[in-house]
Amino acid sequence: MRIRSIPVDAVDERAVYLQIADRLKATIERRRPAPGTQLPHLAEIARAAGVSLRTADRAVNELLRQGLCFRRPKKGTFIGKPRTGRRRNMVAILHSWSTRPDQLNVLQARLYRGALAEADRRRADLLFVQRPAAESVAAYASSPGLNLKGVLLLNWLDLEAAVALANQFPETRFVCVNHDLPGFDGTPANLLGVFNDDAGGARRMTEHLLSQGRRHIALFTIDVRSRNYRRREEGYARALADAGVARDETLTVRFDRQPGPSQVKVARAAARKLSERAGDIDAVFCANDHLAEGVLDHVEATGQRERILVTGYDALHEAISRERKFSTVAIDYEGLGARAVALLTAKTARSAKTIRVKPQLIVRGH
Repeated sequence: MRIRSIPVDAVDERAVYLQIADRLKATIERRRPAPGTQLPHLAEIARAAGVSLRTADRAVNELLRQGLCFRRPKKGTFIGKPRTGRRRNMVAILHSWSTRPDQLNVLQARLYRGALAEADRRRADLLFVQRPAAESVAAYASSPGLNLKGVLLLNWLDLEAAVALANQFPETRFVCVNHDLPGFDGTPANLLGVFNDDAGGARRMTEHLLSQGRRHIALFTIDVRSRNYRRREEGYARALADAGVARDETLTVRFDRQPGPSQVKVARAAARKLSERAGDIDAVFCANDHLAEGVLDHVEATGQRERILVTGYDALHEAISRERKFSTVAIDYEGLGARAVALLTAKTARSAKTIRVKPQLIVRGH
């Protein structure tokens, strides 16, 4: 079905997307296309109405909500009711700002790859949803051709918004992946979490440093909203306590969140200052690999590579630790994404609210 123009009235009190939906509905009723006729793609609707893709998607979602159309993931939107009674399983992805997989950063892309592989294995479609989130979730949940298994919250830092969605759709599962936000434990039962075992990974790395005879172990970490870095600090502190090593708080350096290259720079400068006032340091546990790069720059520049062990965490860019030859804790980002989809598509709900995926300790000689 072709549509050349969709008039939008600027003085109409109705929302623009509702005007577009009504125009599309009127066109369908006037032309009476055969059931199963494909609706124009979002880009075509957006061009015809002179609006954004997001507004066009909201208009189509309204048609879905009214039962005038149905969606076939990866194929399009079609007029009428689906021909088969079997509904297609679907997992929706709600990202904090992106609506396309090609817009994701390296970390998010790795989470997405794992989620996509698991969705394919479970014969479910994985689709990004448009904002406003509640409208899109409602449209997919009510679409007769789809069986919405749940919503994966990717790169999600707004716990209040996640709670609002979970309360609005109590029969739908939502899974936060990677970002472990403060207050998460007290959220609705249908809001679940799949996180890295940050504390466990940090504890194992600190135990490794202790096994190498290191006792004056500094900590370089990031101060952010999520609990991921805080849990890494907890794991570090627990390993010291278990070994009977008193923690020296003056050996902990915290940084504000900033891009990777900037972290390298500030860590390099901080390592230089710390070594000037605490010359007995024999190891530095860094809460990510960019910080480890910066510390290692200083250690190598001052000829202390043999005396001071430097370790990292995350292995987001594995080449960094491999080429610089420092030990790190490798987060299974693909595994996090896969476990999130597995949790959403499971036939029965889990009793546990959170799943923590064990990272891998990678020990490298220097």
